[in-house]
Amino acid sequence: MNRTLNIENNVAILYGGRSGEHEVSLRSAASVIRHIQLPQHKIVLIGITPDGEWFRQPSDTIKAVRHGADLNIRMEEPVTAIPGKGLFVLLGAEPKNLEVSIVFPVLHGTFGEDGTMQGFLDILDIPYVGSGVLGSALGMDKAMVKCVWRDAGLPIVPFTILHRHEFKPGSEYLLWNQWTSEFTAPLFIKPARGGSS
Repeated sequence: MNRTLNIENNVAILYGGRSGEHEVSLRSAASVIRHIQLPQHKIVLIGITPDGEWFRQPSDTIKAVRHGADLNIRMEEPVTAIPGKGLFVLLGAEPKNLEVSIVFPVLHGTFGEDGTMQGFLDILDIPYVGSGVLGSALGMDKAMVKCVWRDAGLPIVPFTILHRHEFKPGSEYLLWNQWTSEFTAPLFIKPARGGSS
């Protein structure tokens, strides 16, 4: 998406979200709010609840966070989206366009940095900060990105992929013996599409 942005932009900061890293997103978004340049940019805060509901946050939230307050989500002004048209806040009977110039997604984990939000913003035709759909999806999927790197000839550590349907309860000991004979210590076991080891 190649858009020229004016010096005064409405930057929508998306935070919270449906992943298990919801609380981490609140802290990350607070850091962005404290460091973004004002008044060059007008911030539109949109909090996403753990249930996936979107709400515009009151403007006094920005000042409070910049003075050290914790960031949370107030569920007062619901936000909706219209493909190709953008983001709207639902005020009374008439939705009001938020006139967002660019979105800064400060979302961690699934439904945030895994390509799903990037694809959604592409459908809305709103530019955003960060990688696109493919880069985000690969960056989140450790198994797929290792395969891509390996096939591109990049050096990677030895690995194996265990799919859920291949795991049989009670086979942990056999798997451990197989892995320790195949790989040298230390071993790391990670969820393919989760943020933690």
